[in-house]
Amino acid sequence: MANRKIKCKNTECKHYKSGDICDTSITIGRFGKCESFEKGFIYYFQIVWRSLHRKNYVDEIEILNNPDLKIGLFYVMECFDLCFSTMKWGPCRIYMLRDRTEGNALKAEEIVTGEMDSDKFREYDEDFENGILPEESLEKNEGKASKQELKMPLTEKQKDFLLKYFKDMRDTLTAEEFVN
Repeated sequence: MANRKIKCKNTECKHYKSGDICDTSITIGRFGKCESFEKGFIYYFQIVWRSLHRKNYVDEIEILNNPDLKIGLFYVMECFDLCFSTMKWGPCRIYMLRDRTEGNALKAEEIVTGEMDSDKFREYDEDFENGILPEESLEKNEGKASKQELKMPLTEKQKDFLLKYFKDMRDTLTAEEFVN
């Protein structure tokens, strides 16, 4: 069987090369899906952009469900010179990427219109190509990233909702936190 050139537009794949070229032998699965996909460097940026779509925070649950998001947040923070704040509402925790000078929570569109450090991007891309992923996590990066804990007071409606929710879950200890 002869080799055939395949056009690939998946920029998140490690094998993607400019001009829609795939640099590996691909395997197409039973349902027409490429089974040769491997996460590329751009993949980690894209999962952050998808997470920040229509909002300016990343929920901790998203990070727990997709640990790659933590790596993506590290790359985005490093390459765009951002820091983050955490905000906690009852049991919920969110992470907001912020400009180091302005301090406002940013959406993906606002981040990508900012200035990217091309040298850091190339450095991390090269490390990635050599199999080196960052060992930093949000916890290890907190001091360096100017972490700021923001505790917003809950409204009565929010307190009532959380009280009822935790009582329904039979979690009386957590429910008691919301009693006036």
